[in-house]
Amino acid sequence: MQLNSPKSRFHKETCLLQITSLVILLLIGLLSGCNAYQKIRDGLTFIASRGMLPVQSIVWSPTDENRILATAFSVGQWPAYIYLLDLKTGQKQAVAKTDSGWFHKATWTSDGKNVLILAGDNTREFEPPGWWKVDIASDSSEHLKDLGYTVVTWSPDGKMMVTESGGDVYLTNVITEAEEIIHTNIESIDDYSFSWSQDGQYLVFPAGQAPTMDLYVLNIKTRKVAQITEDGISSFPVWSPKGNIIVFEKRSPVGGKTTLYLISPDGKCEVGIPGLENIWSPTWSPDGKELAFIGIDGIYYLEVDKVLGRDIYQNLCR
Repeated sequence: MQLNSPKSRFHKETCLLQITSLVILLLIGLLSGCNAYQKIRDGLTFIASRGMLPVQSIVWSPTDENRILATAFSVGQWPAYIYLLDLKTGQKQAVAKTDSGWFHKATWTSDGKNVLILAGDNTREFEPPGWWKVDIASDSSEHLKDLGYTVVTWSPDGKMMVTESGGDVYLTNVITEAEEIIHTNIESIDDYSFSWSQDGQYLVFPAGQAPTMDLYVLNIKTRKVAQITEDGISSFPVWSPKGNIIVFEKRSPVGGKTTLYLISPDGKCEVGIPGLENIWSPTWSPDGKELAFIGIDGIYYLEVDKVLGRDIYQNLCR
């Protein structure tokens, strides 16, 4: 009879509630350490949501297959947040944040040890505005360039960088800071969209006037420029780590839908990746076999060979 007394029942219910709460807390702890991987179809996987403060751009680490650099903000609003997403655990490591001003771009140095941030005016956490370098290990930051330099990309060996200002493209020695103009632009260059080939000999960038924009490859040594795309609006090219393929966003003049295309640096082979719409910010994995990108609802990665059914480095076009 004592087991069924109100006091005994209350004690049992209290213990049950405590155990249930403990289980829930344990599950939350376990789930918070897991990533949100979900296979969408063969070769395409959902990585993570864009978050309450939505991710606007991503860049895969050049040296670590498990790290993606993400920049998150609501368009036209503060705050802004830059973090590292661990693809194994789903954990986020803060790199920079601001409650005022703006982050225009974030990218990596070629060794994967530092993050480059372009901070806008009135970004109190990064003054003066311009390009800053943040050391991931020590969390220390260093001001590199003023805001007038709107584009920067590090050379693969980390010794040179390219910047753009007023339509001119500059090659800058990182150590000596010596500069030279390597291209004077005739058409409008799409800011923030330079990509360096792995051998350090070429740059690809988009330029043009609406409703068309094409990709151009600049030979750094000879200063010659070659157009490699035509038709549509081509933007945000990214050279593959293996060097012989460029991925880029292509928007149709009719309907405005954006998808991904692959193209050889000479422009002779071009192929679209099927089944993708309204995506942006493509970025290569360090081994050049996968692409990550942003969709309306989250971040995805794509196994290129599996989706296209071919070895893209052996036969891009067939």
